[in-house]
Amino acid sequence: MNIAYPLNELSAYVKYYWELSSCNSSHTCMSHRVIPDGLHTIYFYFSAIPQLKGLSSAIESNIFFSGRTTSFYDLDIKGAIDLFAVTLQPLGAARLLGKSLQESLNHMLTLSDLLGESTNKLEDEMNHATDFNSRIASVESFLVERLLKTEQPYHFNSVNASLISLETKASIANDKIALSQRQQQRQFKQLMGISIKAFERIVRFQKALYLKEKNPSCDIQTLVEECAYFDQAHMIHDFKKMSGYTPNSYFKTCDLHSDYFS
Repeated sequence: MNIAYPLNELSAYVKYYWELSSCNSSHTCMSHRVIPDGLHTIYFYFSAIPQLKGLSSAIESNIFFSGRTTSFYDLDIKGAIDLFAVTLQPLGAARLLGKSLQESLNHMLTLSDLLGESTNKLEDEMNHATDFNSRIASVESFLVERLLKTEQPYHFNSVNASLISLETKASIANDKIALSQRQQQRQFKQLMGISIKAFERIVRFQKALYLKEKNPSCDIQTLVEECAYFDQAHMIHDFKKMSGYTPNSYFKTCDLHSDYFS
């Protein structure tokens, strides 16, 4: 897998670009579990589109916007893989797309349905791009144009303050944010496409993965305390919903990596 980072002017909104390719035969099938990472991603499939299992949505185009998810799902992939993706910063989609994202929760939206004819040129360029760097160049040109054409949402800075508080303490510090609680919740959901409470659960989960990755000897009770779970039962419940595994099972069998905190 190749990874590259964005231009400085896009770094506040784009986390990274990545591509994945394989030369599997047309008869090869594999399944990949996807866990909630708290991020939006734009996908470009240049090979067969995978099938979704465990999500009340379907992939209907080879170029689509992946909304945030609140539980795990599986991708069934058949044959060769040729995939390019743009993983956005937590508030990147709100700024670059200039749209409310509430309809995207637990859904895959065709990019052209989301943004209209403005994607036609991008789709054509991406289908003719021959390598990773040329794909990045096409996407960055498109995103810079979006950045110039769309205005920053009015409550962008307030919601960003909520995010910073949540990421550092795994809870929202209401007294430090210039919004009433109800306004805060409404604006957060509008810009992030998810409620504060649901997003907080994802951040706790991702923080547990991040801390365990940094310190494999970290025990469950320490993670409970560091990630602001109520108790071990709370952590186990959330892990099962997010990954399908208990914490101990996940740590033993799955990749210990946090996309959100990487």
